[in-house]
Amino acid sequence: MAAAPLWGQRILEKGWGYAVISTTSIQAENGAGLRSGGIIGLVNKGQFRKPDDWGALRAWAWGASRAMDYFETDKSVDAKQVGLEGHSRDGKAALVTMAYDQRFAIAYVSSSGTGGAKLFRRNFGEPLEDLAGEREYHWMAGNFLKYAGRLQQKICSRCA
Repeated sequence: MAAAPLWGQRILEKGWGYAVISTTSIQAENGAGLRSGGIIGLVNKGQFRKPDDWGALRAWAWGASRAMDYFETDKSVDAKQVGLEGHSRDGKAALVTMAYDQRFAIAYVSSSGTGGAKLFRRNFGEPLEDLAGEREYHWMAGNFLKYAGRLQQKICSRCA
């Protein structure tokens, strides 16, 4: 029995194309890269970022936009029909890309979680404070993290 074709083969057989972006080639998936690596460290010339400077999600979106710049020059690509896909942190990056670059036709975003397509300030579920932890703070601009603190008021009587 022959092996089923890989997903990339199936896409090409349908006449479609695909590209895979390695987000960590644009910006590291850790806080150390904010100063010493990736596009954020390069632009800031090795200095600490300011509170309103990009986080990794915005840097990854910038990288996707550079890919789109190329697609617009490639005659074999219909740049009006380019979409994005992302799951979890890459889903967040796809949402940020769509917010800043309207050249992308569509996005398929799955499980974008905290920092993605869900409510932020509420009394249940995955909290915004998760983004301020040592594993994820680098995703957002520093100013965003000031919202990671105790809720000062009830959202609704059932949510307490």
